[in-house]
Amino acid sequence: MYKIMLVDDDPIVLVQLKKMIQWETLNCEMVAEASDGKQAIDAFNTYKPDIILTDISMPRSNGIDLINYISNGFKETKIIVLSAYDDFEYVRSSLKNGAVDYLLKYQITENSINDIIKKTIWQINTENKDKDGFSISKEREHLIYELVSKEMPDTDYLEKLIQKTALGWVKGELILAICGIDLYFEDSSKVSIDDTTIRMLIDETIKYYHNFFLVSLDKGIILLVFQAKGNSTDEVVDLAKQIRTVLKRFCNLDLSFVISDFLSGHKMIKPKSDYIKNLLLQEYFKGNKNFLSQNTSITEKNILRFSPKQKQQLTELIFLGQNDINDYISRLFTDIKSSGIMKHQLQVFYVEFISYIIKKVNEYQLDNALVFAETNPYDVFDKFNTLEDMENSLIETLFSLQRLAKEKRQVLKQSSLCKKISDYIIENYQHKISLQSIAEKFAVSPSYLSRIFKKTQGVNIINFINQIRMEHAKEKILQGNTSLQEIALDVGIHNYNYFYLLFKETYGYTPSEYIKIVEQNNENRG
Repeated sequence: MYKIMLVDDDPIVLVQLKKMIQWETLNCEMVAEASDGKQAIDAFNTYKPDIILTDISMPRSNGIDLINYISNGFKETKIIVLSAYDDFEYVRSSLKNGAVDYLLKYQITENSINDIIKKTIWQINTENKDKDGFSISKEREHLIYELVSKEMPDTDYLEKLIQKTALGWVKGELILAICGIDLYFEDSSKVSIDDTTIRMLIDETIKYYHNFFLVSLDKGIILLVFQAKGNSTDEVVDLAKQIRTVLKRFCNLDLSFVISDFLSGHKMIKPKSDYIKNLLLQEYFKGNKNFLSQNTSITEKNILRFSPKQKQQLTELIFLGQNDINDYISRLFTDIKSSGIMKHQLQVFYVEFISYIIKKVNEYQLDNALVFAETNPYDVFDKFNTLEDMENSLIETLFSLQRLAKEKRQVLKQSSLCKKISDYIIENYQHKISLQSIAEKFAVSPSYLSRIFKKTQGVNIINFINQIRMEHAKEKILQGNTSLQEIALDVGIHNYNYFYLLFKETYGYTPSEYIKIVEQNNENRG
């Protein structure tokens, strides 16, 4: 298990990193977190992490101080820099001081952060290989991670790993099985057996089968990859039945399986496992438990998804008219009907559609029961007899959402909406706020908010936010006990270059020039 420490003075960044990092898949655990370099050094001495992800610009002791401390005697620990500054010289100095890699914050995604951690783990393993007899099993784990997490794996890189770990059979015909632990999808709090124990029991049950591996994809979902033998999947079906018997006997757990047809080569493991995982989740969505099904012909393209573009269109529809909603849903279902898609293949789409509506209900702080007529919208799917039933249900739901959102907007408008927004900005200027986030909080469209704010306040809303921030920045500079970079962060601006330019644009002189003016005035008064 690789130990990771997170260091950043922005709690939002820390929360995002914790959610994005695939802890179990990467065989990692978070042992500590800190908000500045000094805290990080203290935590480092206590926990001795293998990897540190750290911001550079922080109050008190910064990231460079942390890097310098660790590079002087603790070279086994690898440091990844997270920088808000797209400045080559700044990043290069941190790498020169001992960091092994960097990632600009605006580039951080779930894929990018996990890839850079995986790369760092590989570096750790490579360095330890000659020192302490690095186990081939670690390289095997790394290979398996590559196979199950990458749509388009690096072929040359994988070829070397496959040859080194003697897993050449993954290049031939394979059969996949997705195993779901039913109780996780009923009440996960009642599962008293951890995933590691479950995987060990499965491994022990089928250990006689030549050439297979298993890995957890998510909580309660395990992927088994088998070398295909013979001309059918009968043997894998028998193995699934044995696994179900053992887990029921020793752990009192019911398992469900979806077993794939034949696939050729390791490049298909990721897309095929994603597909049969969706089939497993669809069965759970329908309320099925303790099932064993075989996928033989349906392809991934037959599963309809609710796309990001459709989500954006839906957001805009909420603030238009009922005719716009009718037209949108009508066109959407005309396309669905012409595609010939079956009802069970619409479940993922329906769940994602409803989930997005619920997200908007929560953002606008509305009552779920009023939008969905006190019914569980996920349970409604099984009651649809025709596509028209589903179409009408979604239209009525959107009508309710639209009506309640407009009513709330009208109430806020009657109680001096712009005054409330101004107060909100004054109270929250130091946080990450934008036209979009304020619009969502007050249940209005961004364009409407921008228009009425300028009309009533006489200033653009973004300019108003910046004005408040610059006023506080000026006050903090007068206090004279805080650096300009810390002041920028204190007033909610995480890019110092932008802070510098904004200050000059607002007052006609830079922060540094203002400090000199203040000092000169103080001398003259003295």
